[in-house]
This record gives sequence, C-alpha cells and structure tokens, in this order.
Amino acid sequence: MSKKDPAQTLASVMKRAKAKPVESPALTEEGLVDPIAELTLSFLLWEAPFTRARTAYKRVADHAIDHNDLRVTRPEDLAAILGKTYPLALERCERLHLSLEAVYAREYAVSLDNAQSLGKREGRKYLESIDDMPAYVAARTSLVAFGSHAVPVDERTLARLIDAGVFDEGTTVAEAQGSLERAVKAADAADFHGRMTDWLDKPAGGATRKKTSKKTTKKKAAGGRKK
Repeated sequence: MSKKDPAQTLASVMKRAKAKPVESPALTEEGLVDPIAELTLSFLLWEAPFTRARTAYKRVADHAIDHNDLRVTRPEDLAAILGKTYPLALERCERLHLSLEAVYAREYAVSLDNAQSLGKREGRKYLESIDDMPAYVAARTSLVAFGSHAVPVDERTLARLIDAGVFDEGTTVAEAQGSLERAVKAADAADFHGRMTDWLDKPAGGATRKKTSKKTTKKKAAGGRKK
C-alpha cells in the first residue's frame, strides 16, 4: 500500500461509499446463488461499471436458454449482444467462452457445483486454475458464490485506488489484491466489495460542492438550520 497512511486513506474512501450487500441480478427466482450465473456476471463486471454489467447480464440471460447454450455461443455473437461500446467486449466474451469450456471439460457439464462442494479455499483455487479467467472474476465468483475470503481487484479498481492515495504508482493488481485481503477481514469482505462497487461507479473525486453565497452565510450565522 501507499506510504501515506494507506489504512486511514482506505477507511476514508469506504466511508464515502454506501453500505450495501453485494447486489446481484444473477440470483435465481428463489433468491439463491447460481455459481455459473455469478461467474457470468463477474466476467461482465471485470473492467466495467456495475450499472453496465447489470444491463449486459440481462441481455445475455435473455439470449441464452441455459448455461450450456451460453457456452456454445460464439464469442463474436456474444460481443455483439453487449454492444460496440462495451469495454473489452470481444476479449471478455472470448475469455468467458474458454472458461466455460474449461469447466465443461472438467465436469462434463456447465456447473460449478463440484467446485462449490470443495469449500471456500479450494473452490477459489479451482477457479484460479482456469487459465483464461481473470483474477478479478475468480475472486468475485468465489466471494459471492462460495463465501470465500476474497477482494476482487482489476485494473480499473487499482487505478482509482492509486488516484485516491491508497496504493503507490507501479503497484500491480496482484499486489493490491493481496494487500486488501490482508487488511479486510473475511467477515467484512462482502460488505467491502459492495462499498467498493458503489464507489467505483461514482465519478472520480466525488461530487462537487456548491459555493455558499454571502447572503446564505449571513443567515446561517444568524441561527439558520444546518442541513
């Protein structure tokens, strides 16, 4: 982390973010977690805002009949569904396709039930062993679907944290993720991810404060209410 009291800086950043659970449009109708659905959402969220990933997930879900149908969809066709302006559209679709193929080759099904049954640590290692899966995707999927101790970090996240003074220039994604996972307790990881997601979707630098006029200042000095 940065030498400029990173723990205090990180705490200040997270205070400005809303406290909310990990919001997911990938839950089943019964409100249960579907690991493959969360994997898909994590791929869409990698290097992209949550607001766009949520919309993209709904488009993908409307297109694919089931997880196997998503597996056999050509990356080019899936990228077209995301749209030309979606960040890293083709690359993320190629990585998603190859990752689903890797799961299918291991399980003879598009399912992460076996990985989930391995436990929190081993389940995460299972995902991390898939070559084309970004570390962010493995971390977020294991956090949300398996309850693993993980803090998802991608280049987009790292850039904002460096800009905020949490990390120094030259810090790698792996270094940042490792530092955050040592700083954030396992019990707080889901809340931290929710706050981080909220913060990342806000403009860098936060909202601009409005200037207070002299007239308003005088009223407040005379006993005006605080807002």
